[in-house]
Amino acid sequence: MLEYNRADFPQAVAYATQALKRAHALNKNPQCGQASLIRASAYERQGQYQQAEEDFWRAVWSGNSKAGGYYGLARLAARNGNFDAGLDFCQQSLRACPTNQEVLCLHNLLLVLSGRQDNARLQRAKLLRDYPLNATLWWLNWFDGRSESALAQWRGLCQGRDVNALMTAGQLINWGMPTLAAEMLNALDCQRTLPLYLQASLLPKAERGELVAKAIDVFPQFVRFPNTLEEVAALESIEECWFARHLLACFYYNKRSYNKAITLWQRCVEMSPEFADGWRGLAIHAWNKQHDYELAARYLDNAYQLAPQDARLLFERDLLDKLSGATPEKRLARLENNLEIALKRDDMTAELLNLWHLTGQADKAADILATRKFHPWEGGEGKVTSQFILNQLLRAWQHLDARQPQQASELLHAALHYPENLSEGRLPGQTDNDIWFWQRYAPTRRAMKLKRRVVYVWRRPAIAPLTSTVITTISPVDYLFWQGMALRLLGEQQIAQQLFSEMKQWAQEMAKTSIEADFFAVHNLTCCRCMAIYNSSIKKNA
Repeated sequence: MLEYNRADFPQAVAYATQALKRAHALNKNPQCGQASLIRASAYERQGQYQQAEEDFWRAVWSGNSKAGGYYGLARLAARNGNFDAGLDFCQQSLRACPTNQEVLCLHNLLLVLSGRQDNARLQRAKLLRDYPLNATLWWLNWFDGRSESALAQWRGLCQGRDVNALMTAGQLINWGMPTLAAEMLNALDCQRTLPLYLQASLLPKAERGELVAKAIDVFPQFVRFPNTLEEVAALESIEECWFARHLLACFYYNKRSYNKAITLWQRCVEMSPEFADGWRGLAIHAWNKQHDYELAARYLDNAYQLAPQDARLLFERDLLDKLSGATPEKRLARLENNLEIALKRDDMTAELLNLWHLTGQADKAADILATRKFHPWEGGEGKVTSQFILNQLLRAWQHLDARQPQQASELLHAALHYPENLSEGRLPGQTDNDIWFWQRYAPTRRAMKLKRRVVYVWRRPAIAPLTSTVITTISPVDYLFWQGMALRLLGEQQIAQQLFSEMKQWAQEMAKTSIEADFFAVHNLTCCRCMAIYNSSIKKNA
C-alpha cells in the first residue's frame, strides 16, 4: 500500500504478488483480500484492466475487501459503458459498506447515464439531506438538468476551493469519464493551480499553453502541493512544463522517492534555470541525502541569488552554515550583509540575536528586543524570550564588572518580566535560578527587599532522583546548576554536592543512551521544523 500511495504502481504489484504467494502457501483461500485489492487497483492505475478485473473478483471473496472489490468492478464497468453492470456492482459494494460516498455518487451518476433520471433524483434528494457538503452530489444535481440555480448552488458550495474541484474531477477520471471531468472543470471554473493543471492534462498538448501559464501564475496566491494520485497523473502527463516537474518532485520527496525527486528537480532547473525553488530542492537533497555541504551550499546560493528578497532562503542558508559548524562570526557576517531581509522573519531575528550575543554585541540585540514587535509562532516558544533573558544577564554582568550594582539590579529585575512586544508570557513554574543567583551580587535596596525570595529559591531541596523528564521539562539543567552554586554560597555544601553528583550521574547515564526524536504532538513537529528541512545529527548536536 505504501508503494501504491507513492504512485509506484509496478512496485506495488510486485509486493502484492509476494504477499499473495505467501498467503496462498498458507491457505488456498486466504481470509484477507487486501493484497488482491491493492494489486487490482495498481493494475487499474496502469491501464491493465483485464488483470485488474481478475484481482477485483478475488478481492470480493473476503469480507474485509468486498466493498472495495465491488467498487473496483463498478469502475471498470462504467469505463466500458456497461452501466447496468456498474449499477449492480455499486449495490453489491453498498451492501458491504452503505455509507461510501464515492460509490453512492457513482451509483447516482450511472442512474442518470442509463436514463433513470427519476430514480436518480429521488435518490439524490435523500443523499443531499444526508451529505449536504458533498461537492460531487451538487455537481450531479447540476449535471442532471443543467439549470442555472443548480449551477449557482454547486458553485456556492465550492466557493472556488481547489479541493472540491479536484475531488469531483478525480472521481470522474477514475470512473473512466475524462470528457465529463473536463466539462465539469470548465463549468466550475476554479482558477487555482492543480485544477488548472488537471484541466490542461485533459486537452491535446497544443491546446494546453494558456491553462499551464495560468496555473503557474496563480500558485503564489493559492499554495497547495499535490497529494492525490489523480493530481500526480495529471502533472506527469504535462512533461513540457518545468513547474509541473517541481510540484512532482515535492510529491516524490515527501513520499521518500528520492531518486525520482532529484531527477525531476534536475529537469526543472534545466528547463527553467532562473527558478529559485528548483535549486532549493536540489540543495535539500544534497544535504539530507548526499551529505555534501559544498554542493548544498552552491545550490542554495544559486537560489538566493535568483530570489534575494526571499527571507526563507536566507534563513535556510544560515541554517546550513549552522549545521555544518560555521563560526558565529561567519554566520553573522552573512546576516548583517542582508540585514533588511534577515529582519523580515521572527525566527531569523532570533538567530541574529543569538549571534550578536555570541560575538559580544549585546547592545545591538537590546535595540531589537526593545523595539521589534514579535509574533508568536507554533514551535517558537521560548526562542525570543530566552534571548531576552540572556541579553539582560549579559548587560547586567557588564555593569557588575564596572562596579555599577544599581544598573545591574535593574536589568536583572527586568528580566523577570517579559515586555509585551515579545508577545509571549512566562511559563508557570519557571524558577529563574540564574537571575536570582546574580541578584546576590547586586546588593542594592531593591535586592535587599528581595532577599527573602532569593534565599527561598536557593534553599529549595533538589528534586531527587533526577530523571530525563525532570532535567528537560521541570528543572532544566542550567537552573539546577545555579541552585547548586547558590547552596554552596549559603554554606550548604553537602546538599550542593549531592545535587552536582546526581547531575553528573544523570549525564553519564544519558551519554550511553541512543538519542531519538519522536513527534508525539503538533508542538513537537513544528519545534523540529528546521530538522525537517535539513537533517542534522542529533547525537552530534546534543
